[in-house]
This record gives sequence, C-alpha cells and structure tokens, in this order.
Amino acid sequence: MFKKILLLSVFIMALLFSAKSQWSLFGTSGKTNATVPSIGIGNFAVAPTSRLHVNNFLCAQPIGSLNGFLFKTDGNETVDNRWQLFTGTSSTAQTERFRIRTLANGFDTYLERTQVGSEADM
Repeated sequence: MFKKILLLSVFIMALLFSAKSQWSLFGTSGKTNATVPSIGIGNFAVAPTSRLHVNNFLCAQPIGSLNGFLFKTDGNETVDNRWQLFTGTSSTAQTERFRIRTLANGFDTYLERTQVGSEADM
C-alpha cells in the first residue's frame, strides 16, 4: 500500500511540475487558459504535437496493471457513452464527423461515421 501511495505522489508531483496548462473554473466545468496551445502528459523532449498528447516513450517503464495502458475513460453504464470528432470553421460552427458509442446497459460498441463517405474508409 505504501508503494502505491508513494508512486501516486511521485506521479502527481511530476505532472504538476511538467504540465503546460493553466486551469480555471468556467461555470461548473474547468477550462484551460486560451493562450495554452496544447496539453502534454508524459516526458517530452519537444513540445506536444497535438492539443492533447500522451507520450509514453520517455517515461519510466509502467509496472503492474499500468503496463501497456496509455489512455482510459470511464463511463457510467446506465447512460449512453460516446466519443465524438467534430471539424469546422469555429467552435460554434462544427460538423460531427465520427463517433464511438455504447448504449446504456448494453454490451455493443458502435463505430459510426456521420458524414457521407466510402464504407472502405471505416
């Protein structure tokens, strides 16, 4: 148990000292400072190359149950859960392009394109 607490403490300290973002309250949600171009999680030799970049290469080797897991989200099974990709000309003029979803209390996963395109592209 002590090792787990120590490992978690080291991880949190590393994250606090290497985070490239500033968080603020926006209503009841959090948001980043508008001048922050990206958020990097991990050890970076160069700046993150996407808005949210998880880099495992320069981090210490993960141990136990973390080995091989880079990203995870947890969703309540009693509600529909989905990830979506939008593109557009501004944050208020968006078109949904793709989604991954599961229905409440179900076991199926759906990969859906929401725009006309080739089935071969899926």
